Amino acid sequence: MPYGLRKEEWEAIDNELVKKLFRTPQYERVLLLSGWGNEELWEVLEALQNIRNNKQKIDLINTELNTRSKESGMTFQNPAEEKEFCEKWTEMQRLFGKGANYETGNTP
Repeated sequence: MPYGLRKEEWEAIDNELVKKLFRTPQYERVLLLSGWGNEELWEVLEALQNIRNNKQKIDLINTELNTRSKESGMTFQNPAEEKEFCEKWTEMQRLFGKGANYETGNTP
C-alpha cells in the first residue's frame, strides 16, 4: 500500500496501471510512463481523477501527453513536400512584396 492512501482507498483501485504507477518510485515514473501508449495514459488519467493525493501524477501524465503531441506534430509527410512548400512560400512572399500589381511590379 503506497504512502498517503488508506487501505480502503488502495483496495478500491481496480485499475492495475494506476496501482503500478503508485508502486513505482517517483524518480522512475517518467520511464514507466514513456513505455505506455496514449490510450493507457488516458485511462490512467481518468482513473486518477477519483483518487486523492495524486496531483503530481496527473501533472506528470499531462506533461508526457503534451510532449508526445508536440513530437508528432509533423505537417509534411516527407522532406520533399516541405521543400516544395518553402519554395512556393518564398515565391508568394516575393510577389506580395511587389505590391498589388503583380505583372508590372508597380506599388500602389
